[in-house]
Amino acid sequence: MLQKENLKKKLDIEQINGKKICTYYNSAGINAGQYHLFYATDLVKTQQSLDENEFLEVVKIPFNDIDIFSFEDSKTMLALSYLKIEGAL
Repeated sequence: MLQKENLKKKLDIEQINGKKICTYYNSAGINAGQYHLFYATDLVKTQQSLDENEFLEVVKIPFNDIDIFSFEDSKTMLALSYLKIEGAL
């Protein structure tokens, strides 16, 4: 449920359908942080509600223009790799 709440609050998008792809550790042995990767579909635009000192800019990039290795964070690279394997990228 948390991923749906974050989509709605931060990106003003409501997720209708989706699935969990995986759970992973970003830096095993160094950081105990556990991350969950979800694939959301059938998105609906809603009202954004950021906290007072928060800001967020949504930038839309066509899949064909994305280079997986131009990103520096593992979360994005993992998500884009999944999309490529699934044929969405």
